[in-house]
Amino acid sequence: MPMSIRELFRGVGLNVAGIAGYGSPVREGRPGVYVVANTADVDTCAGCGFQPTLSMDRIAEWIRRVPAMHLAGSPQQPAPEALRMRLLEFWLPDEPVLYIGKAGTTAPSYRSIKDRVADLYDHVLGDRRPHRGGHWLKTLGDLDRKFIFWGVVTDGRSPDQVESEMLAHFVSGVSPNSKAALRDRLRPFPWADLEHPKGNRKNHGILNQTL
Repeated sequence: MPMSIRELFRGVGLNVAGIAGYGSPVREGRPGVYVVANTADVDTCAGCGFQPTLSMDRIAEWIRRVPAMHLAGSPQQPAPEALRMRLLEFWLPDEPVLYIGKAGTTAPSYRSIKDRVADLYDHVLGDRRPHRGGHWLKTLGDLDRKFIFWGVVTDGRSPDQVESEMLAHFVSGVSPNSKAALRDRLRPFPWADLEHPKGNRKNHGILNQTL
């Protein structure tokens, strides 16, 4: 069964503290975790069957900006359509959650949820900073129809810990049928999460993704 936003947060002992349309300011100055989702509904997946709307223009620009990018097994840059098809092999159409991230007190400096989400908005596909995590999101042509949910961590756990717990909770709920359709069935992370835990990366074969 798909996992609702509320269930995802409750699974790690948090409430949903707020929601904003993607691109709108998030006014939360405390540390915590945040989620990018296909739906504004916290309790259902609004019928599920979410289909990706990948922008060929954005994918082509990503390839142009990163000359060293290639797919494993080929030294050449991929064609935009080849890269689009590779990204589609990790899409979970019945899950509303696209990305899980954190904001906290880890190095190099304190980052609140509002600051970290602002980094996500500002990130340019192909750059290393300010928010390389989740950068696949920038290939979507309908980001203005996505939503940000967040929860504040105040119980002594670190945002890093809660993010890891949330990713594990998400993975535990992915159905066998959904896993079977993935290119990497062993790592059914949210679509734009590429690593969980640290060092355990999706086997996507897209090499040199950033400058």
